[in-house]
Amino acid sequence: KYLNPGEYEDFERVPGIELAEKIILSANELSKKIAIYGGTKEVLEKIATVFTEKYPKIDIVKTVNGFSEKSDLEIAKEIAYECPNVILVALGSPKQELWREKYSYINTKSIMIGVGGTLDVWSGEKERAPEWIRDFHLEWLYRILKEPKRIPRLLSSHPRFIYMVLKRKMTSNYTP
Repeated sequence: KYLNPGEYEDFERVPGIELAEKIILSANELSKKIAIYGGTKEVLEKIATVFTEKYPKIDIVKTVNGFSEKSDLEIAKEIAYECPNVILVALGSPKQELWREKYSYINTKSIMIGVGGTLDVWSGEKERAPEWIRDFHLEWLYRILKEPKRIPRLLSSHPRFIYMVLKRKMTSNYTP
């Protein structure tokens, strides 16, 4: 079902990093198992330290850096073997979405969430945009300005996404 303009008032925007934090907080309260795929070895080590201090009830059962020599299938099987309740996938877009889609059949009992650069923020490697920038929903622009190397990737993936959304809107029965 498509929503008509005016039906959006009841929705709250929740940035990915905040959604991930809520999931981790719940996982801690419920003493759940977490697996993390992505980031560098150093970032994963820092995350393990941060999580141990901040979320002591979480059991980090597997971490795999995003630069592993293993195949994606091998990694998915190794993660599944640990039976995590939550899998944080930090490979960047669109790689993390494609990985989650491709290997969700192996991890059927896990919540898989793409967290992109969230691990870098949680580990202290990178700063999150100031709150006033977030209030204007421009965190993406802040990240581009801080990391111009992201521009080619954005230019290769985002126009296609916009095209797909517009095509869907034009060919659907959506009437505002």
